[in-house]
Amino acid sequence: MTVTRDGDRMLMYTHSLEDAQEAERTAQELVAAERLEATSAITHWNAAEQEWTDPSVPVGAHDAAGDAAKNAGMEVPDPRYVVLQAYKPEFLRDLGL
Repeated sequence: MTVTRDGDRMLMYTHSLEDAQEAERTAQELVAAERLEATSAITHWNAAEQEWTDPSVPVGAHDAAGDAAKNAGMEVPDPRYVVLQAYKPEFLRDLGL
């Protein structure tokens, strides 16, 4: 799981729905133990819709050509970004620090 923060929001990224559900349970337990309040939602990236959606809602029929036509003109990240995102530095010097 990867955890990031955006202001007062905590974002947790997992590889599976089961991992996301476990992360949500753990976060809710920690919030309750600290007597805090928080809301949570599990979403996944829907490439056809180009947005985060509820994983329990079926995506519906779509194909790569239709998705490409629908999303024409949208900014698409450079494919090298995925490689960089997956890279796990071994030393601080690899981070440029």
